[in-house]
Amino acid sequence: MSAKKKMFVYSVTLAITLLLILLCLLVLIKNKNFEKEYSFELGLPSKNFYEDLCGCSLEKILSYRSFKTYQLTSDDNQNQIIFKQIQSDVRSIVKNKDSKKGINVKFGIKTKYGDVVRILDICQIEKVGTYILKDYDVWIMTGSNSELSKNCPFKIPKH
Repeated sequence: MSAKKKMFVYSVTLAITLLLILLCLLVLIKNKNFEKEYSFELGLPSKNFYEDLCGCSLEKILSYRSFKTYQLTSDDNQNQIIFKQIQSDVRSIVKNKDSKKGINVKFGIKTKYGDVVRILDICQIEKVGTYILKDYDVWIMTGSNSELSKNCPFKIPKH
């Protein structure tokens, strides 16, 4: 095979390959495979957020409540039972506007993303007043805590 013929074959092969790739991309774009359907904006606070907001550390803020702690496992069946119990406890706290109690959910390093979202869904469904995400924990609470307000007054005026 001559050099010109080899060059022609390689050129045609390259052109066809590029056209095939472009065609695949166009099909994907046409089928809206790159559109964002749902998004979850999770704004995590800055490192000194609580100190700046109310003059207290997160640990001190949490010390004014008693928390019932749940530990999620890697067992889906066990987690389903835990989710039901968490939702029941959260519903009770919200209904009673209990400012002294809260729920602490601990995640493991191998916790599934869907389990974290499920906890946040529970907070949304039960209309929780406040929940705090930090590291591998979520603290869920509601109601106005007078002790907390007295010892850690908010620096930013409420709207």
